[in-house]
Amino acid sequence: MDDVATCSPTACGCGLSIEPMDAAAADDLATGYKALGDPHRVSIVHLLAEAADAVCVVDIERHVDLSQSTISYHLKTLLDAGIVSRETRGRWSFYRLRPERLGRLGAALEVMASETIAT
Repeated sequence: MDDVATCSPTACGCGLSIEPMDAAAADDLATGYKALGDPHRVSIVHLLAEAADAVCVVDIERHVDLSQSTISYHLKTLLDAGIVSRETRGRWSFYRLRPERLGRLGAALEVMASETIAT
């Protein structure tokens, strides 16, 4: 315990040379990653990525073994995280992937991975 209390960059040679991530940016990334932390939501994102147009919950239900209400719950989570967008047509909601949001999530991981590899 004493070593930890007296550790300094010169003593242990592990000083950090960058500033911590902005709290709002970290929260935004964590929200996106948390939304993708469920296998059902990953499957839904995969389906939306393969779709040529916006997709209705009923269409998703045909491809995953979940009830319509459960799919709607997962889509709401993805919507709140900014990973999908929703368009209402009559009484139906159609969902589309937001590739720019997925791109930002992926780019942040790439930056962290490249910083890890560089050290």
